[in-house]
Amino acid sequence: MSEPVLLTLKVERTEDGRAKVIGLTNLPNSANLLISMNNPSLGKGYQDKVLVNEGTFTSVLGEKEGLSNGKYNIKVTFSPLAQSEKVKEIIGQRGENLTGANVSISELLNIKVAEAETNFVVGSSQDIASTEKEFKKRALLIHNKLQNLITESREMNSLRQRTDLEGLAECGRRMRKLQPKVDKLVKEAEALPEKYLALRIAAVEMTIGVTCHETMASEATNRADNKIMSAYESLK
Repeated sequence: MSEPVLLTLKVERTEDGRAKVIGLTNLPNSANLLISMNNPSLGKGYQDKVLVNEGTFTSVLGEKEGLSNGKYNIKVTFSPLAQSEKVKEIIGQRGENLTGANVSISELLNIKVAEAETNFVVGSSQDIASTEKEFKKRALLIHNKLQNLITESREMNSLRQRTDLEGLAECGRRMRKLQPKVDKLVKEAEALPEKYLALRIAAVEMTIGVTCHETMASEATNRADNKIMSAYESLK
């Protein structure tokens, strides 16, 4: 390419509450672009691959029910490794013909890449604070449910150590009672933002923690307990 790479982004909100990314570029026709949108606070991430068409590209990102309130970072990346031979004839096999403020060198891959990014805010600062407060409320509820499950799991220790039929049957009964609760809790925890990852891990650990296997259940319960203790700081 004889000219510096041009990459500009504009973001609009669609009628159904998603983000429509509109871009302009002088990259070759049919160039492959990766568009990503992330909100670390909510643990949300989206990606789309698009082709340049006559100097433009578009993408719509987000769930069909619309984006949650928050600040999103949107980035478009052009890598020579993802291009056709026709595009590489223009930009160089490793992007060596790319120049301009949007171009940087990836020393790890020994290539030149072009990038541009922008931010997209959904909702007012008050809306965003309200959303974060709601997630915190859900996380605290899940934290408390996990604590109760850990207590119930440890109360099963004496049953796990028994070898008589009555003890084994009682352990199995309690396990069957707790398993649906754990499965539901895992789904609830999966919907939490990334900052509450420890709670998500703890919920998965408790799928083993409520079983009748003496060693595995005890170890999984202890790991879950450690995770919810580490998560407590984010709940204050």
